[in-house]
Amino acid sequence: MKIRYAAKTDVGMKRTHNEDYFSLIEDEQLFLVADGMGGHASGEVASKMAAETIGEFYQRTPRGRGRDLALQDGSVAVLHQ
Repeated sequence: MKIRYAAKTDVGMKRTHNEDYFSLIEDEQLFLVADGMGGHASGEVASKMAAETIGEFYQRTPRGRGRDLALQDGSVAVLHQ
């Protein structure tokens, strides 16, 4: 199966710069989107770091249930920060 994808970010009406970040890991069929925290210092750095860190983890960790659970646990931990 072939899937087409596209990505676009937008500054919006309140900000002067974009803090969103997206990344694709084709071999893993993984598309990452990190929404910058508008109005907070270095939101663009945080969103890029989040996408890159998850991407690196995904590529270094063997496929399977363990990787899926670790990603879920990591997402929950980030939400509670």
